[in-house]
Amino acid sequence: DFEQIKNISPNNKIFIFAPKNYNNLSELNNIPQNYKLFLNLPNIANTYDVKLIDKILESGKFCGVMANNYWGLKYHQKLDVICGYPFNVANCFSKQILSKYATEIVQSCEPKLYPEYEDCLSYCGKVALMTFAHCPQKTCYDKKCEENCKFENLSYKSESGKCYNIRRTVLSKCYFELLSKDIDNFANKLIKDLR
Repeated sequence: DFEQIKNISPNNKIFIFAPKNYNNLSELNNIPQNYKLFLNLPNIANTYDVKLIDKILESGKFCGVMANNYWGLKYHQKLDVICGYPFNVANCFSKQILSKYATEIVQSCEPKLYPEYEDCLSYCGKVALMTFAHCPQKTCYDKKCEENCKFENLSYKSESGKCYNIRRTVLSKCYFELLSKDIDNFANKLIKDLR
């Protein structure tokens, strides 16, 4: 939500751009120019997705990427890389290995904040519990895949009655994330997801 970032001071702030559709980046025009701009990379990416992201990064608008899977580390020689929470960094060995490729590391959302992770970033927002490549509307409701799909307000209800929202991201094809409730974190070095 771009309204939420207008009141945030840009001093030493990184803006991680996570488009809903990587084929249409018109939302970039709403981001103030004085932020360090990083592109959020999806957990899943096929060859066509990687080519699309390569083309986006060639524009020179981004000074870094937020990698959410190992394939995103490929950009470490040209751009700054932040390793996102899906790397599940929960020990010093993971942190040490990833530090060779990343300028910042987001610690796992699983453990509590321990002193050994004080130099890691902490995550605040909705965690993707699962990422999947099949369309829930197509699978569950026999809907056809359309270019202008109206994918809104879809959720999954568990047998215990818990409700989880589903978020769609479009690259060469659609990917979907099953989201948790918000995770609050009050650490000093914080990644806050406003999606």
